[in-house]
Amino acid sequence: MATFTPVWTDSGTQVISPRCMARGTVVRSTIDLRTAFGAYLFAAVGRGGITALTNGVNFIARRVPNNDGIHLAADTVNFLSSNAAAILKLINYGSNYSSGVTAMVIDGTGTTIPGEVYCLWGQTSIPADTTALSTLEFLRAVNTGSSTAITFDTATKQAHNDNEYITNKADAWCVWIPGGSVYEVIFDYGDDASGESVAIVCYAQTYTNDVSA
Repeated sequence: MATFTPVWTDSGTQVISPRCMARGTVVRSTIDLRTAFGAYLFAAVGRGGITALTNGVNFIARRVPNNDGIHLAADTVNFLSSNAAAILKLINYGSNYSSGVTAMVIDGTGTTIPGEVYCLWGQTSIPADTTALSTLEFLRAVNTGSSTAITFDTATKQAHNDNEYITNKADAWCVWIPGGSVYEVIFDYGDDASGESVAIVCYAQTYTNDVSA
């Protein structure tokens, strides 16, 4: 009897590359799954300051028939980010951090909140709209009530430098979308009257086919 081995594309395909997104804008891309069984999407939104958002940022994945030729605004996935006021911290370590650390010294207003996802911007100020964020990361905090230190439940994958921004109230999602179609993938920050720019990214891990043996 034949056995089947699933084949995955696991290179961190960027559906929407890590970047800064200004309030009042919409970012759209597509992923072609017409010849695949499906894919997991990994999407995240990071806050760029302390101001509460009017509504929040929508992350939408929408199946679009006819090779992206028919649009009915029928969402497969529609998640809304947090809109509560955030805290902004700065890395406080003059020697800088290499990748692979689980704790950082920080300063700035507010105390860490365990269980929340934090956005590590890799920037010492919030850049202009569309700026690429090559060392952007999202990590979950585990320490309680500290204003000078933060500990994560996993190690960083990027190096981070003194005075880089770290914000809480980030959102991260992992969702399965079935294959057989093109999908449009959207971040919508168009309906907010208040709030700073945000960091966004969407990766895909695609189940392409089975190999028989």
